[in-house]
Amino acid sequence: MKREDAAFLALRAERLQRPKPDEAKIKPLEEALKKAQGDARKYVIVPGEFGEIVERAGGKDLNAFTNFDETVYLYSLPSNRLELWATLEADRFTNPVLREFYKEKDVVMEERRMRESQPTGRLFTDFMATAYQASMYRAGVIGFMSDLQGITRAQAEAWFAKYYGGRNLTAVVVGDVDPATAMPILERTLGSIPAGRSRVPSSRRSRRNVLRSA
Repeated sequence: MKREDAAFLALRAERLQRPKPDEAKIKPLEEALKKAQGDARKYVIVPGEFGEIVERAGGKDLNAFTNFDETVYLYSLPSNRLELWATLEADRFTNPVLREFYKEKDVVMEERRMRESQPTGRLFTDFMATAYQASMYRAGVIGFMSDLQGITRAQAEAWFAKYYGGRNLTAVVVGDVDPATAMPILERTLGSIPAGRSRVPSSRRSRRNVLRSA
C-alpha cells in the first residue's frame, strides 16, 4: 500500500506540473501505479468478505449511501445475529483498512462523470456551486472532480478519523430484539469504538452515521 501511495503521488505531481506536464513521463508513471495496484490486490484474499459474512448469516439488503449530512450503512439480519452485526460494525469503524482505495475512487469518479453527462445532473451540479458560494454544500456530496482526482489515501483516512468516531455515530436496531439482552452486547461492541476528536462545528452536529439492522 505504501508503494501504491508513492506511485500515485508521483503521478499526481507530474500531472500538476506547470506550464504543462511532460507526457513522456506520464505513461511510465501510470504503469507504475497500475503495477502497484496489482501488487496490493494480492492481499485482498476474499473480495467483498464483509458482504459474504452478512449473507452467510442470513442477511440481506446490504447497502450504503452518503448524503450531505449523513452516511448510512444498512442491512437486515435475523434477530439472533445481533452480536454478529454489532461486532462487524465495531470493527468497521475501529479498524478501517482502505486497501482498495484507488480502485473505489475510480468508481466514484465514473459515477460523477455519468451524472454530469445528463442535463439535469449538470444543472444540479452548477446550481449547487452557484447557490452555496461559501458553504461545503457547493461541492456536492462527493466533491468536485479535481478533488476526487487529487485525494490520497492518507487524506481519506484523516477524514474518517475526524468525522467517523463514536461521538458522531447513531446505531438504530429495529426488529424482534429485547433491549435488556441487546444493550450489554451493544455496549461491549459498539461501545469500544473510539469517540474521536470533537472537531465537528456546532452547526454541523446533525451529521450522523446510521447503522440499522432489522
